[in-house]
Amino acid sequence: MPYTVFNMYRQLNRFIVPTFELLCTTRSDIGYKIMLINSYYSYGRIIKRVYEGAIVVRYPGLYFNLAIFDFEALYPSCIIYQNNSIDTRIVRPYQTKLYPYKIQHFDRPNGEKKSMYTRSDIEGIMPLIMRELKEKRKEIKKELAEMKNLLSITRDKNEIEKLQENINNLDVTQYVYKITANSGYGAGAAGNTLLTCMEFAEKTTACGRHFFVNINEAVKNLGYSIVYGDTDSIFIRGVDKDRVQELNDNIAKSIKKYFNTVHINLEFEAWAKTLALYSSKNYALLYDNDKIKIKGTKSVRGDSIPYLKDLDKRMQNIILHSNQTSLLDALFRVGNIFVDELKTLPLKMFVKKQAVRNCTKYKNQNLPQLIALKQKINLGLSHKPGDKVGYIIRNIDNVNKNINLYHRVLFLSNDSPLLDTNHLLIKNFSLYMPYYLNAIASTLLVSLANKQDKLNLRNRLLNLFKIEFPQYKFSSIPIKNVETESTYPIPSNFRNHIYNVILKIESM
Repeated sequence: MPYTVFNMYRQLNRFIVPTFELLCTTRSDIGYKIMLINSYYSYGRIIKRVYEGAIVVRYPGLYFNLAIFDFEALYPSCIIYQNNSIDTRIVRPYQTKLYPYKIQHFDRPNGEKKSMYTRSDIEGIMPLIMRELKEKRKEIKKELAEMKNLLSITRDKNEIEKLQENINNLDVTQYVYKITANSGYGAGAAGNTLLTCMEFAEKTTACGRHFFVNINEAVKNLGYSIVYGDTDSIFIRGVDKDRVQELNDNIAKSIKKYFNTVHINLEFEAWAKTLALYSSKNYALLYDNDKIKIKGTKSVRGDSIPYLKDLDKRMQNIILHSNQTSLLDALFRVGNIFVDELKTLPLKMFVKKQAVRNCTKYKNQNLPQLIALKQKINLGLSHKPGDKVGYIIRNIDNVNKNINLYHRVLFLSNDSPLLDTNHLLIKNFSLYMPYYLNAIASTLLVSLANKQDKLNLRNRLLNLFKIEFPQYKFSSIPIKNVETESTYPIPSNFRNHIYNVILKIESM
């Protein structure tokens, strides 16, 4: 990757803070230095340092009665709280005699203890920028709330359309401010900006970790537990709805005790009935008003096939409206739906479609959508930048599982003959079904109350080995040389995954 002038100065000349002379370097001089940087990187003379990111707490499972708290721009708040900025850092011993300062400590990934000296007589440029972004977003969110209230009481159709358009525009604007503020610390870790300063990024994320650890301890002292937490929010389980305000007040007191600052806040966002947590940033929530929020699962991912998106939405709805005793039956209802629907689903439900620009615009030429585009062009079909390309990725068989991706990607089009396939579409299901077994393992195992429940689940999983999928018919779309089989046994890696889940149950 390219390294900027500032990177080279840091590595070769040990410049820590960019000087005006450096920023005003002539264009030709910059080009020469960038050439040197690229050469040093190519020969391994420059090694990019890594820094530790956020703490993510996650305990996969099915949980009930949750209080959700939202961090008010955690990293920007940390930058303001620490007065963390390139222009406030003291990097030379003699500077401690020139400016008042404070010392802050943090840990690096390798366990090394790091201390940073920060000027305390001025506010840095980055805290000023972060403060402005936060205030601007707060103003927009206030205006957004007023418009939503107005929309709820408006009856005029034209006025409703106008308000809805303004709400959408404001929502996008506040989101832009949020992303800009939250990614500001990343400028220090990036290798291609003049603001590169790894210690700036390290110090910011270290503050976030320190804050999270103390909040986690405070929640435990109050008799609750955090089942999920990241830089955006935390989920606290077992909170009665009428005790949310009490918990909110106690958390606010803890923040004041540990940090003594108004810059870092944890705000109550909502109370939820049910949480199905699968992994980091991958969960489904059922709110008190029966609205569902899904994050990170197949139904909201852009790279999911249409059928999987639809099935996942139904699956999450079933899980969120289940309790610990009915969850087992609920999940197997999803499995039965899957098997039954395979008999009638059209092929288009399994086709992934992605918009593709010109091939030359992509650094990675092995992306499946690019392979499909090349196949499309080879068929003599036209393509304009931004057009969507439909394709499937075939899981050919276990013998050839390491076969090159180029031979597994198949371009699909409804208005032209397809490539010679020599495969059965059902083999692709082995790519998708383990996801649902993961859902069973993560949400169900923690909910099993006794040995009889575990034995029941084990026996029902074993029965899945007997599933035989029907022949898939390609009546509506012409595909040459399709294999013909009356039934196709359950894919082997699906069987292996079931077996692994059974082993987990038996080890509990």
